[in-house]
Amino acid sequence: MASLDIERLLKDLAAQIQEGNALAEATREDAASYPEDPYARRRWVSNLSTLRELSPQDPGRPFLASWILWMLLGRLGHECARAEATARQRKGVRVALPRPVELSLREGVKRLVEARTAGERAAVADALDHADAGASDAALELWMRRGEALRRAGGEELEPLLQPLPSFAALRLQAERLLDETEELAQATLGRPKRWQEGLALGVGQQGDVPWPRRLSARWLLGPFEGEPGWLEVPGLGLGSLPELLGGSSVLRALARFGARWADAARSRTLPAALAQLPTGLQRYRSGARMASLLQQPVFLQRGLGMSRPEALRARRQQGHVALAAARLEAARTLLWLTALRGDRREARQLAVELTRRLWGAPIPGALALALPRIHATSPGRLLGTALGAADARWLRERHDEDWYRNPGAALALRDQHDRAPEPTLSEETASQARGVLIQSLEDAVA
Repeated sequence: MASLDIERLLKDLAAQIQEGNALAEATREDAASYPEDPYARRRWVSNLSTLRELSPQDPGRPFLASWILWMLLGRLGHECARAEATARQRKGVRVALPRPVELSLREGVKRLVEARTAGERAAVADALDHADAGASDAALELWMRRGEALRRAGGEELEPLLQPLPSFAALRLQAERLLDETEELAQATLGRPKRWQEGLALGVGQQGDVPWPRRLSARWLLGPFEGEPGWLEVPGLGLGSLPELLGGSSVLRALARFGARWADAARSRTLPAALAQLPTGLQRYRSGARMASLLQQPVFLQRGLGMSRPEALRARRQQGHVALAAARLEAARTLLWLTALRGDRREARQLAVELTRRLWGAPIPGALALALPRIHATSPGRLLGTALGAADARWLRERHDEDWYRNPGAALALRDQHDRAPEPTLSEETASQARGVLIQSLEDAVA
């Protein structure tokens, strides 16, 4: 190609982004829903040659290059992704419950977090401890393949295109420091479980007498924003399916989903899709964390959700526990993602065992490495977005008071922010400052 057709590239990227989002929503681990080749119609937007033809002087290059690289790695690892999803759904985990049942890894993990008693969790965990390494092997193969493709495409110089910071080293430092700086807080508030499934269960948020509804609904979730200008009238805003209520973590996920979907709907419609967002998802996860932070604010819990003061204080503390566990989990996932991309299987398995010991008090067996917890390409964006969302929430409280969610000025400021192209790279200083705010907010919530 003598000269890259930028107009055609923007059009085809927009179509591929839309199809990719729809595919991600439809599949959600469903291997049967994975098409043979989702890139077949527009293969050129996922080619290394297209990436190399981008002009270094083009101001849109960081955005276009990010999307092309993500699609390149997605295409080259597509068969591995299908194999990993298939392995997670393959039956073979035999659980000795009152009635013996054979589950897939995916079903086993779901049953584990749904369990209400230590005995039921122990039965499921015992079965998972003896599961074969099929899902782990498939996950390792997927990330090793993508890491190999990254090195062939350019290696270190492409690292800013896959995550928000200037380098993988900077990202690793943020993840390690978050784990280190929350270690004492986690041990003091989440305790030292003797078995990994009990540590995992603490992050579900079933502890504490908190009056969450029996079922999450859009009406309950959006009620606090009804009648407040700037929030719900954003064109194209929709929640999609809400998570089943298992505990406080389900409420956090639901409000974070609202925040992420709000960011999607509020993004610029004047800019091409590939220039208005980045594949890391940083902006939408930041918006999700900003909204979810309201669950740590007694004013929102009382005025917005109708809790009494004692109920609000119990809910705040529970949400602090849940948010702490979730932030540490994303830090661990990010470190696993970075290690798996390096291509050393043994190192990745060993790190998975060590990190789950830090997260849950006891390590998972090596046969579950990278399958539990499952890592995602968006883990860096989730991790950094969580910290930036906490910093945003503090700014909103300082600027628009504790009930900023009822202030049209706050909504207007955030809509204006999302109407512009995001910064393609996050500075290390900004990330560190946001991490400090996040940790302070967690300490305040669990106090």
